[in-house]
This record gives sequence, C-alpha cells and structure tokens, in this order.
Amino acid sequence: MSKSPSLGLQEDSSSIFQSRGSNGMLEMDDLENTVATVARFIEKLHAKISSPHEKELITARLVSMAKAKKEARTIIGSHTQAMPLFISILRSGTTGAKVNVAETLSALCKDDDLRVKVLLEGVVPTLWDQLNPQNKQDKVVEGFVTGALRNLCGDKDDYWRATLEAGGVDMIVGFLSSDNAAAQSNAASLLARLMLAFSDSIPRVIDSGAIKALLQLVGQNNDVSVRASAADALEVVSSKSVKAKQAVVDANGVHVLIGAVSPRLAAPVADIVGALAYALMVFEQNSGVDEESFDATKIEDILVKLLKPRDSKLIQERILEAMASLYGNIHLSRSLDYAEAKKVLIGLITMAVGDAHEYLIISLTSLCLNDMGIWEAIGKREGIQLLISLLGLSSEQHQEYAVQLLAILTDRVDDSKWAITAAGGIPPLVQLLETGSQKAREDAAHVLWNLCCHSEDIRACVESSGAIPAFLWLLKSGGPKGQEASAKALKMLVRTADHATINQLLALLLGDSSGSKANVIRVLGHVLTMASLNDIVVRGSAANKALKSLIQVLNSSNEETQEHAASILADLFSTRQDICDSLAADEIMHPCMKLLTCNNTQVVATQLARTLSALSRPTKTKSINKMPYIAEGDVKPLIKLAKTSTVDAAETAVAALANLLSDPKLLPKL
Repeated sequence: MSKSPSLGLQEDSSSIFQSRGSNGMLEMDDLENTVATVARFIEKLHAKISSPHEKELITARLVSMAKAKKEARTIIGSHTQAMPLFISILRSGTTGAKVNVAETLSALCKDDDLRVKVLLEGVVPTLWDQLNPQNKQDKVVEGFVTGALRNLCGDKDDYWRATLEAGGVDMIVGFLSSDNAAAQSNAASLLARLMLAFSDSIPRVIDSGAIKALLQLVGQNNDVSVRASAADALEVVSSKSVKAKQAVVDANGVHVLIGAVSPRLAAPVADIVGALAYALMVFEQNSGVDEESFDATKIEDILVKLLKPRDSKLIQERILEAMASLYGNIHLSRSLDYAEAKKVLIGLITMAVGDAHEYLIISLTSLCLNDMGIWEAIGKREGIQLLISLLGLSSEQHQEYAVQLLAILTDRVDDSKWAITAAGGIPPLVQLLETGSQKAREDAAHVLWNLCCHSEDIRACVESSGAIPAFLWLLKSGGPKGQEASAKALKMLVRTADHATINQLLALLLGDSSGSKANVIRVLGHVLTMASLNDIVVRGSAANKALKSLIQVLNSSNEETQEHAASILADLFSTRQDICDSLAADEIMHPCMKLLTCNNTQVVATQLARTLSALSRPTKTKSINKMPYIAEGDVKPLIKLAKTSTVDAAETAVAALANLLSDPKLLPKL
C-alpha cells in the first residue's frame, strides 16, 4: 500500500521540471502547474492517511522545489496551510521530515519578504523548542534546525528580545559544545546575529562562557565551517565591546588565535585574523603571563608571512588591521623595530591601488622580514618619489600618511633629505602648510625644518619656495604642534629683520587670542637679534615697537607667555650689548625692576634677573641713563631670589646683584 503513493509522488515531482533548449538546462513548468503541484503536496501532508514515510518523501520534494526556483518558494511560502503543517511536523514528525522542513525554511529565507512571512507565521518558537535539551533531539535535526534559525534570524528582528528573555543565549552556547559540527557552526552564527541585533546581549554572552567555547572552536583540529563561524562570532563580539576584547585576551585569546592562523586556503584566515586584530588592540603584557607565548616579533612574523601582494582583498584587509593593532599597542610595539613607520605604511597600503599598492606591501614585508631599515625597504629614492606623488592627492588621509612617513625618514636618514629636494618635494610640502589638514601641516613643517637643518643649500631652496609666508600663516592658524614646528623652521629660515616680517609677528603677538604667544615670541626674539641697532632704538620703527611689545607682554596673565617673554628678552640683552648701552632705563630697566616686586613664578623672576644682569653688565662706556632709575629697595627682590634653593635662580640673582653693585655711583643708594 505504501509503494503506490510513493510512486505517485515521484511522478508529481518529476512533472514539475522539463528539459528546455539545447543546453539541457531544467526550467520550471508554467506557473499554474507549479501551483497545482504545491497544493497537491500540501494536501497530502494534511491528509491523515499519509504515512510518516510518505511525509518524508513529500517534504523532500518540497525541499527540491524550494531550492530550485524562486517561483516555487513564493508559492510554498504563500500557501495558507504550509506553515501550520511545517510546525506540526517539527513537533511530531520523523527525523527525516524534520530535516526536510528545516531545509525548506532555510531555502525560503533566500528571499527577504518570504523570510519575514515565515517569522510572522510563528515558526521560530517551534524551532527553538526543538533545540531544548529536554527534547533530546537527533543530532542531525539539531544541525538543520540551528541552520534554519541562523538563516531566518536577521540582525534587526524584534523577536530577539524574547529570545534573550527566554534564555536563548544559554541554549545557543550549549550547542557550541555539541559533538555535532553543523550545530556548532550554526550556533556560532546565531550568536553573531544575536549580538549584532542587541549589543546589550554581549554581557550575557560573555558571562555564559561563550568566549572560551568559541576560542576552542577556532582551533585547526575543528571543521572549517565551525572555525569560520566561531571566528566570525569572536570578531563580532570584539568589534562591539571593549569588555569583550578584554575577555578574549583574558581567555588567552591572542595565543589561541595566533595558533589558529594557517596559511592554508581552507582555513578561515580572514575571520580569525579579524578577531585577532581586536584582541591586539587591548592586550597588555602582565608580569605573570608567559612572555614567550606573546613574543610580539613572532606575532609579526606570522602575520607578515600571510600578507601577499595579490591575495584576496578581504584577507589583506584583515591582516593589515591585525598588524596595525599590533603596532598601535604600546605594550607590544616597544619590542618591534620601526613600529611607527610600519603603521604608517599600513595606512598607505589600505588607500593605495594598483602598482602602488603592491609596491608598498613589498616595502612593508621587506621592513618586517629582511633585516633592513625603512630607507632601504621603501626603495630609497624610488620610494621618495612615490611619497611625493601622494602629497598631491585630494585625499587628506593620503597626504597625512605620506608626509608622516617623510617626517620619519628625515628624522632617521640624511640621504632622504637630498632625495626629497631632488624629487621636487619642497613645493608640495610648502603648499601643505597652507592647504593641508592640521596633522599634515604639522608633519610638513617638521619635514621642512629637518631639510633646513641639513644644509644651507637645501635651506635656501625652502626659502625660495615661499616657505616663510606659509610658516607665518601656520604660526597664526595652526594647532600647538604646528605652531611649535613653524617657530623652529622660521628661526632657521629668517635671516634678515625686514619690516614686513616683524609687523606680521607683531600683529600675531598683539592679536585677540587669549592663548599662549610663546612661539610667536620665540620667532620675534630671533628676528630682533638680527635687527640693526638703529632700527631697535629709533622710536616708531618696527623693531622698536616689537621690543616694547615684548616688554609689555611681561605683564601678560598667561604664565607661559610671560615666561617666554622674560626668557627671550634675557637672551636678547645677553647677546646684544650694544642694545643695552643704547636704551634708556625707563624703557627696560625700570619695568623689569617693577616686575620683580610682583608675585611672579620663579622662572619669570630668574629670567628678569638675567635681563637686569645683562643691562647692568660693566662696560668701558657705561651708560648714565640706567642707574638713576634704581632706587633703595629695588634690589630686595634680587636678594630674596638669591636665597632660593634652586641653584640656577640663585646664581642668576647673585650675578645681577654683582653687576649692579659694581657701579660706585649706585652703591651709596643701595
């Protein structure tokens, strides 16, 4: 009796398809025939006379139809009796029928609208119920049911909240320890989707022991699909939570993930390395941990050997992310050579295309494996030419990485400075001072300063490229690092005290900014050392205004500005005795004496004492214009400073007192 229906089923199912065309491809019959066939199958599933074996055959035919054509999936999903019957079979059908239903549901999920329909029909709770340990489900069924759930469950479906409240996390984690590879793989994927849907589920996942279970599954002795799903789940949880990153590290995850990495194509390298990248971000070397297991050089060797110029983009990206995390980790990077340069190279690689991409990967691998310096690794002048070409790109990140690597090179390699000059690198670097991002401007200023320091010829090239106006602009508009780099470069570039430069610096000094003017003061002091005596002493001249402004700045409320002004004035008068002998005391000596009586910092007081020492230094042509302004009691602050515990301050104060007391005309007054 059972054979007859079976034969009928085979005829029904075979009539769905027919050969069309010379290519022998199978295509669906007309829509009406498909509708009729599905209806016939559903009716037979519903009929009480159908045996369990017949239901297995029917569900097998439905699986074939659902996998073959979208039209068949739509018809099955739209049939009003299909989902209730599927639920009934999942609850009480044979193992084979349950597997077929789970496969059919997975196939329906290929189309998102059908997936949503299946969810709305209430199939998911029944699938979850099949995974309840109390049901002691067949291992094969577990695998297919978890697979169906994985395919049904999107990362934005609201039902996940109910799953969480019903203890779904513990159930999924339990399947990670199953001896069924399919169930393990699907459970790991389910965990990943759960965490993507609700980040607040991550603490539960961590507390459930899932991290250790997932780490065990990525080992090379497991099935490839299991390893891939476990690595994917680890990557998801690590990307969503700092606590999860730390949990991976605490579970010896870095060591496990490194051990799981394999150059074989069958291994899920991208997912494992992706999880490793997140773990390396937060890894800290503890004194109680076996340092041999976490040798940063060994980790670097493993990763760089996986990096191939023509490998798949995904694998390259994950490996580069892991290497960037390694070089960015302050605990691990300390034992690695050229860590900063390697990190910058990685940034360039991720943005480069074509030949440049391949060239930079080779440079990185050479730097890591071939025991050579950064200059040799980038190909010396050829590498410089590539970096200079990247300065002109519109991408800010491109410019930032390129100029940062140039800064590293010019700090380390003298030959790179001539190479940059010869490659025409100075004009684009000067342009970056005006148009680049804040970081690019800072690094460009540092590179140009390095070039100026190397030789007079290169310094002249930088000056002739219009660098001084560009640096003055950076001094005005840059951040603290940019202003500092600009001041250093301007002190190298400015060789004459021209009125235009002094006036620009004076405008910056007297501007509305409430911040520190320390860098402007440094440059202005440098320019004044080159000004002629006539320019400085003639009232109304640019240099004279600048000197008076520096003295006024001594009263600034900004402590750093005040300290730098005092220091620069002390330096100026120490090197320019001609100025000391030509200026009237009411312009300098008296303000300095007055300021000494104020509650200044010891640094300011010390620098004021230096200024007074220089101004009162004995000379053959001692000016008579200074001393009348020194009255009884003026030296008391100097005496107080001389008693300080700081040696430098005491010595400076004593020197100033000695110079003042050396004048016989002044001694009776004191």
